[in-house]
Amino acid sequence: MARNYAPAEIENPIAYNDAIEARIKANAYKTRAAKWQAATPDHVELTDAMRTHRSAFVGKMYDSLVEWGSLTSGQEAAVRRIVNEDAAKKAERIEARKAEAAGSVHVGTVGARVELSLVVSFTTSFETQFGTLHIAGMKDAQGNIVIYKGNKFLGERGVALKGKATIKEHGERDGAKQTIIARPALSPIGGEG
Repeated sequence: MARNYAPAEIENPIAYNDAIEARIKANAYKTRAAKWQAATPDHVELTDAMRTHRSAFVGKMYDSLVEWGSLTSGQEAAVRRIVNEDAAKKAERIEARKAEAAGSVHVGTVGARVELSLVVSFTTSFETQFGTLHIAGMKDAQGNIVIYKGNKFLGERGVALKGKATIKEHGERDGAKQTIIARPALSPIGGEG
């Protein structure tokens, strides 16, 4: 049964009543959410993890939390399990990458034009005010990391490349030594592309 909150002089009483109902629901949510988050010290962190998680189930649980202000103990346990498992998997992947990259050394001399044989590890592209920027991470046969950032697309992941490039700089990221190249004249091995 709908309540009528609108005084007689309101131009659109239906919209007025809807706004009042929404305000009542929002205030009730704030109260329930504040109680739920205060009940356990890590509920705020759990809420933040739910907000950014990619799982459809966790997304639905976040929507439920937003609507009702809390989760049942079963829902909370399921969400915690999924979030913790994903965090553990992510930590394992990061450690594996660090271990793999630990043996990387700088290639060539800064400013020199060198011959390289590489395999593309990852690529990404995005638009900038100057056009499309392509970023490619590659490795040589010794596992050394080589990075290219520029307007040239070098190839998809797994493509083997051979050719020349200029060593732009030697850097380090997350403990792994990286060689940044410029002006690559690299072609897929076998003449593809």
